[in-house]
Amino acid sequence: MRKRKGYALISIIAIGFAAVAFLLAVAEIVTSSMRVTSANRWNELLRNAAEIGIDYAIDQYNSVPGGLDPPNPNATTSTIVLDPSYLQNCGVPNVSVTITSVRMINSDVSDWSQLQTISSTYSPQLDPTRTASLFLSPTSTSLMSSPGGGYRVITSTASNGISSKSIRVVLRARFDPPPDLNNQLGGATPSYQSIFPSTPLFSNGSLQLNSSNLTIQGFNSQTGQSNTAHSAVDSQNNPYAAYDLNVMTNTFAQLGPNNTIIGDLSVLSNSSGNAPIVQIPGLTNGGTIEGRLIGNGTIPTTGSNAVVIAPSGPSGTVPAPGVGSANVLADADGGPNSTSTRQGLNASQPSNSPAGFSQTLLAPTPVSSGTSLAPLAFMASNNESINGANSSNGITGNYSSMGLTTDGMSAGSHVSIANSSGPVTIFVQDSGTNTAINLDTQFINAANAGQTSSARNLQIYYQGTDAVNLKINGNTFTGIIYAPNAPVTISGTGTFNGGIVGGNVSVTLNGSMNLYTDLSTAPASSKSGQQAAQAPGGSLYYQSGANGPVIQGWQPVTWQELKP
Repeated sequence: MRKRKGYALISIIAIGFAAVAFLLAVAEIVTSSMRVTSANRWNELLRNAAEIGIDYAIDQYNSVPGGLDPPNPNATTSTIVLDPSYLQNCGVPNVSVTITSVRMINSDVSDWSQLQTISSTYSPQLDPTRTASLFLSPTSTSLMSSPGGGYRVITSTASNGISSKSIRVVLRARFDPPPDLNNQLGGATPSYQSIFPSTPLFSNGSLQLNSSNLTIQGFNSQTGQSNTAHSAVDSQNNPYAAYDLNVMTNTFAQLGPNNTIIGDLSVLSNSSGNAPIVQIPGLTNGGTIEGRLIGNGTIPTTGSNAVVIAPSGPSGTVPAPGVGSANVLADADGGPNSTSTRQGLNASQPSNSPAGFSQTLLAPTPVSSGTSLAPLAFMASNNESINGANSSNGITGNYSSMGLTTDGMSAGSHVSIANSSGPVTIFVQDSGTNTAINLDTQFINAANAGQTSSARNLQIYYQGTDAVNLKINGNTFTGIIYAPNAPVTISGTGTFNGGIVGGNVSVTLNGSMNLYTDLSTAPASSKSGQQAAQAPGGSLYYQSGANGPVIQGWQPVTWQELKP
């Protein structure tokens, strides 16, 4: 009996020890869980405090000229401690928030390399190490040059002395009028300039016109008339025939047989060495420039790619074969059978001045959050339309799209663009493929397609480097494409109305291109902030100062939580 009682006592003691061990283990688990919960709560509260700092910085940049930039134009970094009154309700005792703003001074290439790494929205047009473009400080009293380009990197760190949390945001300069239309950082009575350079067809790289049969002519959307040659006088008051249309490239141009530019061609190569800046294969059936040819590199005058202008009259000194063999007419001769004398600027060989012409600098690509646009194939299958701006029902007409393609659409289907009374503006983002935009016009039913004068009612913007393809399938495309960093290809058969800016531009379209020669002029309605935002094609125009577009505000484009 005594032995059994001894075993029972030992069992009770063992069970007690096991229970104590279990309770200790549970307590450790509970304690650890509470620690994690508490740590997560503190991290969340510190994150909220850091976000308050980010909100403050963004508000400063969008409401105060200069934002948090250091007053010294040569300084890169400014640091402030946020007023504690902003943190009274954040839930963290003894918390402080430090805000650091960094702008990239032109010579600091390392900062710009880092920006390309941390932000997918990098644009070379906003990078002063890649372009000489000037950005003007947003101040109503003085339009001073703003160092650091079109980005700011803001870091907000919240700390309570034990833990800390940091958030980094990249701000991108915006040049369009602010949404409330009342907070014009650039001044109360601004003037405006177009993002388009002084040409409706521009290539930052090569321009290749290799269609079987293509005519390119200027078109004035305000008068509704095509541009023909008109009389002008040179600096010596000599008359000559001139055009409003000037097709331009920053690198190289090739004009294939049966491709005609009813206007001028400017080839502004940065440094071509002995390489030709323009090729016009073949003379008898080669491409034709009816206006002037302007270049700042090697222009070949002999061989199969020779540039030959029409001859002058008997008193001229330009040796050249007959007009029928020329590919630069300058229109002074009036045609193969004319015997008129070339006059003024048209009496000379193509203008060639390596020191006299500089490359054209492009404006940054407009960006907007906009309404997300569903894939076009989905919209077509559901009979959905892309609606243009309409102030009466609150439609802005601005859309954001991850890629823009008609791929996957079946024959006979189409997506409707209701833009007869207000513009449709589409801001395209990279889609993760090698092609950002791939449109076949047989699948697009745009209300403005047959309206030659309304290209501003369909604007497509893309700032990336993936391919942009437009196939005109036996009909008409009326719109504007601005993709200054991308290879742009226009193909098919039909008519293109509007304007194009691309990183490289290749045209194999058989038909005609009516290019707007008045895109670089802001419409008359764009004379005040509110009117500019509501004017047809308002995204095309920026507030301008003496040296270029004035920064109107800053948009956060990258949000990152940093490791402690």
